[in-house]
Amino acid sequence: MPLEAVDMGTPNLQYAVLPGCFVHGDPLDPCRIFLPRQNPSETFEYLQDQPMGSWRAMFLCLRHGTVCVRDSDSVQLEVPPMDQGQPSPTFWEIECVCGHENCGTLRTIYAGGMEDSSEIKARILKMAPTIPCGSHNLVWRRDGIILKQIL
Repeated sequence: MPLEAVDMGTPNLQYAVLPGCFVHGDPLDPCRIFLPRQNPSETFEYLQDQPMGSWRAMFLCLRHGTVCVRDSDSVQLEVPPMDQGQPSPTFWEIECVCGHENCGTLRTIYAGGMEDSSEIKARILKMAPTIPCGSHNLVWRRDGIILKQIL
């Protein structure tokens, strides 16, 4: 009896950034921040010079408090850990104003995972991730954190 090819299906791959939580995380199951899916309607065919898609951004692992800077070359395809019927992982833009005396520098950081914005804010304030800000580290303040969910 001949063997038949069985279609195992294509895994639901999604672009992700690995923040590098090797000290705290499991090297066999690294932390991942999944990027939102790109909307094809945002591409304009009539532009002569299409954007190269090159960028550099700061990412925060909400589980470990690890902060890293990654560029577009760091993005890779990963399989999101999703149960059947669950939505894609949430992606957050976090704008924070440094609370250090007379600073007020605005930083934008990206994170993924947790669904509740008040829980994310509380977690950030508890972990107080270290982010360089001029001659000091960013000082986190509850009223200086603005969260925006990116769909």
